[in-house]
Amino acid sequence: MAILEGLEPPCGLKQLVITSYGGLRYPTWLVTNRLINLVSVTLSSCKRLDSLPPLGKLPFLNYLYVLAMPALKLIGVELYENADPVFPSLEFLKLELLEGCEEWSEAHSRQFYLSS
Repeated sequence: MAILEGLEPPCGLKQLVITSYGGLRYPTWLVTNRLINLVSVTLSSCKRLDSLPPLGKLPFLNYLYVLAMPALKLIGVELYENADPVFPSLEFLKLELLEGCEEWSEAHSRQFYLSS
């Protein structure tokens, strides 16, 4: 079992920062959206991850910062899953140093809100 998988945070967690994670997959507790109270997520220097977790349906997420993820090739529907609207509370989005990213596949049938 990967170390990060075993460090399952409490469901009420509001801020999550993952830095220099060397795994190939996100921990189950992040991809199953058990952390529905997250307000802030930072993913930094996760050099082997090639996708983003399904954060688009988190109802309170207002800050998302993704930095230095060279294996990330596509930002796609895995980010949105079945969310409608997508990112209902997002106020800050920053994508930085994603050298390998070639495409952002839009959620065509979904509404994408950025709060003002």
